[in-house]
Amino acid sequence: MRELLAFGENTYSQAGEDGILAEVCRRLDIHKGVYVDIGAHDGRFMSNTERLRECGWRGVNIDCNEQRLAELRENLARFPGNTALCAEVAGENAGSLVQWNGVDFVDIDVDGPELQIWRGMPDDILPSVMLVEIDPRDALGEMREHSGERRLSSFSSMVAYGESKRYRLVAYTGLNCLFVKEDLTPKVFRQCPSPAELYMDAKTRAQYRRWVRVRSDAAMQLRVWSHDYR
Repeated sequence: MRELLAFGENTYSQAGEDGILAEVCRRLDIHKGVYVDIGAHDGRFMSNTERLRECGWRGVNIDCNEQRLAELRENLARFPGNTALCAEVAGENAGSLVQWNGVDFVDIDVDGPELQIWRGMPDDILPSVMLVEIDPRDALGEMREHSGERRLSSFSSMVAYGESKRYRLVAYTGLNCLFVKEDLTPKVFRQCPSPAELYMDAKTRAQYRRWVRVRSDAAMQLRVWSHDYR
C-alpha cells in the first residue's frame, strides 16, 4: 500500500519527496500552482519546492535565518513570481504572514513546531496538498507534540491533526508526511491506505532511502552529507 514510494526521487529533496509530490500533483491535475514553503533554507539544499519552481510554480519562501536569506533570494531571482520572507513562524503568527488564498501546496519544515504552525493556519484555508515534517523515531500510535525535550511531533499526532482538518495521509517518506484533502484523495488512490499501512519502522525507512533515485548533483551531495551526518 506504499505505492507512491515507487516514485521517490531526489532532485533537491531529502527523502524522495520531489518525485512523490510530482506524481501526486499529476494525479490531481495541478500544474504551475502556488505554494508556501515554511523553512525554505537556501531554496535548493533539501528543498521540496525547488523542483516545483523549475516547473513554473510560484510562491512565498520563509526562513528565519537572516544570513541564509541572501542565498535564498539569489536562488529565487531566477524564478519570476517567487519571493523570500525572513520570519520565525509560530502558531500565533502563521495566519498573518502570507496571503493564503489560492495556495495549492504548503511545505512545513522548521525542525520543531510544525504541528503548531499547521494549527495556526487560517481555518478556512485548505490547500490541496500538505507536506509536514515529523519525528520518525516515535512508534506508530505514540501521541506526542513538539516540546523542549523533543523538537518534532510524532507521526500519529500529525496524522490525527490532519484527519481533524479533513486531510488524508497518502505517503510517508520516513521524514515527511504527505497529506491530500479528503475530497481529492479518490484522484490519488482508488482506496486510500490507512496510516498504519503507510507507516515505516527504522529498518523499512533505511531500505527505502537506499533505493530512492538521485537526479542531480545537488541530491548526490545531499546523499554524501547524510551518510557522513549519520
